Amino acid sequence: GFSVAVNKGTADLNAKQNAYAFGTGSATVFGKVEILSKLNVPESGAGTHGAKATVRGPAGSLSAISADTNKAYANSSSENTGYIEDIDLSADSVEIHVKTVNLANARAENGTSVSLVTLGNLYAESYTADKTVAKISGGKVTATVGSVDLDAESNSTSYALATAGGSAALVSATKSESKAYVGKSSKKQSAEVFIEADAIIKAKQDVDLFAYNTGSAEAVIQKGGSYSIGSVSSSSLPTSSHYDTYAGVKDGCSVTADGNINIRAQDYAKARSDAKDTSMGFGINSATTYGSNTIDCVMKVGVGASKLFATESVLIQADSNAYMYALTHASVGSFFFGSG
Repeated sequence: GFSVAVNKGTADLNAKQNAYAFGTGSATVFGKVEILSKLNVPESGAGTHGAKATVRGPAGSLSAISADTNKAYANSSSENTGYIEDIDLSADSVEIHVKTVNLANARAENGTSVSLVTLGNLYAESYTADKTVAKISGGKVTATVGSVDLDAESNSTSYALATAGGSAALVSATKSESKAYVGKSSKKQSAEVFIEADAIIKAKQDVDLFAYNTGSAEAVIQKGGSYSIGSVSSSSLPTSSHYDTYAGVKDGCSVTADGNINIRAQDYAKARSDAKDTSMGFGINSATTYGSNTIDCVMKVGVGASKLFATESVLIQADSNAYMYALTHASVGSFFFGSG
């Protein structure tokens, strides 16, 4: 016989980044002023930087094995801010671009080839919480030729996987859990863009404020290989997502554009839970194996007690989107059982 105790792995990332221009004086720039703050943004494709935790159970060829809990936790949070504060700034055009791309990846794995296997709990939990802000606070900002443009974007991926593979004559798994979070009720993922504190903004062309908040929470339980007998007493794979998106002009400000004034916010929340079994005579209790997705989105776009003047048009727009998917799949000799 062979026995393995608890395996636990944790990866934590906490990042804070700022890019700014501030002061009580004045500055004149004959060209463009750009404040750019990128956090974990790849050159192309999906983000690969963040927190990654992988816990692997035993592998090899054994006559008997008893494996207790394998737990993997990946937590990734950040604050990324770009701002202009209190200064009297004049330039051809003024841009503040703030973008965060974050990742939390937790994997609890068990892979072995044995004649008798008793697998204990597999537990994977991933969590992201990012705050991205672009703002002008106080002072006076003038674009003498072009536009004043503020963008804030949060983009997070939270992925949790509990997986068992290999081949065995007898497999008994007590409980598998895979949980993925993008934000929580106490600390939501947020993207904010705003003008505040009696700031005065003037642009020869447009004034454009845009907040974009997107993320993906995915929880997966997967069992693959060749098993003659198998059962799972309980498996769950919930995802939970909390988003807060804001674009606006707060009290006491003045915004003037010879072109357009655009104040926009958009979110896109994605959630997916998958339970997969392949190439086995494997019993899944349909009463206790389930996927669930919960998404909570709060979006605000607005103008407080401020003055707005545009020669052409004023646009205030909120756009919210959500995608949720849950799958329980068995193939090649797998079967489900349950009642009700």
